[in-house]
Amino acid sequence: MQDSIDECVQAVLERVVEKRLEEKLTEFSRPGTQWAFYSTLKGYSISETMEQREMMVDSMIDRIQENWDSPDRLIIDNALEVLPKLTPSTLSTIGLLQLRHQMTTAPFAFMLEQYFASLTPLAEHMAAIKTLEVDYLKQEKLLIPIPGLRTSASLETILLTNYDLFFRKPLADGIYEDYCREHPEAHEAVADSPASACMMWVNGMANNETAFCCPNSNLLKRTLTARNQTYIIPHMEALKAMMPPFSEEDVRTYFCQLTPVWDRLFKLFASSVLTQYMLSITGNYIGGKVLAKASHGTPLALSNYNKELL
Repeated sequence: MQDSIDECVQAVLERVVEKRLEEKLTEFSRPGTQWAFYSTLKGYSISETMEQREMMVDSMIDRIQENWDSPDRLIIDNALEVLPKLTPSTLSTIGLLQLRHQMTTAPFAFMLEQYFASLTPLAEHMAAIKTLEVDYLKQEKLLIPIPGLRTSASLETILLTNYDLFFRKPLADGIYEDYCREHPEAHEAVADSPASACMMWVNGMANNETAFCCPNSNLLKRTLTARNQTYIIPHMEALKAMMPPFSEEDVRTYFCQLTPVWDRLFKLFASSVLTQYMLSITGNYIGGKVLAKASHGTPLALSNYNKELL
């Protein structure tokens, strides 16, 4: 065990130097940080896989970067306690649910086409999952019931709700231009710097088809209200009426064109267990680590895990 402890200390120090966080070493004088470091050392020693050990070290580094009074430290402390107890199959289940979360709550409200395409490597990695392990995750409060009307809703339905302006048939070439000639206010800028943008954009790479820039009606309405441009809202509704929404099958087809493995994932997401439960905030934090390891990327900040698109 001593070898594992020494290895963990070395790994934490190396990560501190790598991230140029030497000034954060004073955090280890705080009792809360000392307890978290004890949890890290203990968890590192009993973790079965190198992936878990790396996540323990990553979590400890996250913790010393948070302000001493940040509630995010409590989330990380919880993660440090539960991470060593997870198996590869429970981690895969968490990763799968985190992928669903990141599909339905994009970290930004533009360039969704590129964002969904960027999830392809994660989808291909998660499609290898063999079993869904949920009972232990519920016991550890990493899974919580989905609240409200979304309980038992299919992933396709949630995507159609969250991105109701994105998942629509685009306007054919020339229709938007004709509409704006008759209603020039519909072409006003609805966003500020770095570059003003109107409500819709023309995709010159796809037969000059026109689509909404914003993915969600409620989000666009809030933006227009904040900018005192509520007179544009009726034009948004008129243009929506010309653009039939996708069906659930259209949504699945859209993702399957990115990679065929989405077909299996949509079937997994349709299981009765996954339509009733979602990750808790601690589960989201661990899920972000799982997906970051799978993609060799950087997990989303904790603030993104309780952010609502709508």
